[in-house]
Amino acid sequence: MYGEKYKLSEAEQWELPPDEEDTFGVALSNGRRVLVQVQAWDNMMIRTKRGMNMKDKPFRLVSVRLMDAQTKEPIFKRRMWLGVWGQRAGELTLEEIYWAYRQRFDIEHFLRFGKQNLLMDSFQTPDVEHLDNWMEIVSLAYWLLWVAKDEAQAKVHKWQKYDKRYKKRVEYGLPVSPSEVQRQMESIILSFEQEPFLPKLQIKSRGRKEGDIQDKRERHKVVWKGKKAKKKRA
Repeated sequence: MYGEKYKLSEAEQWELPPDEEDTFGVALSNGRRVLVQVQAWDNMMIRTKRGMNMKDKPFRLVSVRLMDAQTKEPIFKRRMWLGVWGQRAGELTLEEIYWAYRQRFDIEHFLRFGKQNLLMDSFQTPDVEHLDNWMEIVSLAYWLLWVAKDEAQAKVHKWQKYDKRYKKRVEYGLPVSPSEVQRQMESIILSFEQEPFLPKLQIKSRGRKEGDIQDKRERHKVVWKGKKAKKKRA
């Protein structure tokens, strides 16, 4: 059963106090220390729209605000709203909910970086199994960059040295970016002991036996895009 209607844009005028509230400190990517104020309202409901029945789907409504560590004033005008669904949603702490959402940035960064720098979307194959193997290789390559970040140094192109974000990262000693690690990966690998990586004599494969017949790949019918019929004027 629905109760009173609340608008997210008018959260400051609500007469409904939050069921839970927490505040903790974090460091942003530019090194700035801020306070994270998280509030949660339990058993909230969304009205049914577009044929999706929401009457039996209560959720936790979570509000996130970044506050200045000194003045305790909000850094942004608007709050960030999150919804937590599921039978075990109440087992999550507010800080766990915040960090779970923050991981979304890492996932999106991996997808963008993988496409631009690791050829994630360049491998073309009709076999799903081969595509899964390629995705695993790309994930391992990205993992290697993460492991090697402690061996890399903050080093960018000459035209990037004047970037404020780069200066902030150097000033606060923040981790280097995946792109910086990738550019230094060759020198990092060459610093290893090379003997285990030297080529070894291998027995040549015998190849296919005489008379072996390989199954031909299934050929699919080519579907041509038809031309649109011209509309007749009345």
